[in-house]
Amino acid sequence: MLNGLRLSFGAAETSPKAPLPVEIQARAFIISPPGLMGDTLYQITGRHRVQPLPERKPSWLKVRAPGGPKYLELKQLMRDLDLHTVCEEAHCPNVGECWEHGTATFMILGDICTRACGFCAVPSGKPVGPPDREEPFRVAEAVARMGLRYAVVTSVNRDDQADGGSEIFASLTRRRM
Repeated sequence: MLNGLRLSFGAAETSPKAPLPVEIQARAFIISPPGLMGDTLYQITGRHRVQPLPERKPSWLKVRAPGGPKYLELKQLMRDLDLHTVCEEAHCPNVGECWEHGTATFMILGDICTRACGFCAVPSGKPVGPPDREEPFRVAEAVARMGLRYAVVTSVNRDDQADGGSEIFASLTRRRM
């Protein structure tokens, strides 16, 4: 008895030092307050096949930790130009691979989204102040310094702005990158 509950446990009948058989009998027992189910012990039984786990995961499943020279160079560039990327803000697990290849997805209109989508890791809340009008110039500079022929640009939602931030998008597309 524990706090008024009757506890019962069961397990396969094997010696602790003996190897487990290929098939074992798994048992689960119901825990009930005394008198609720009478004196009957309810047992749920099932059969499970024991298979050894593979020793190593396949190489394509492993994600390398970011930190290569190109990654560090891009990270510093983003900090120097005060830019945001969806790679960082959304906690993308592939950021190390993409940045090591010299690519990034720029995120304009700040780093706070006015919506709170359940599937997204970008921080949400009320952005402080209007969008930065100099941001398109800094994105264009980053694209030039990265030597890109094209750039992928996304943004947070800015429901606090009458135009939703479209003026910044238009300004960015006018920049010669």
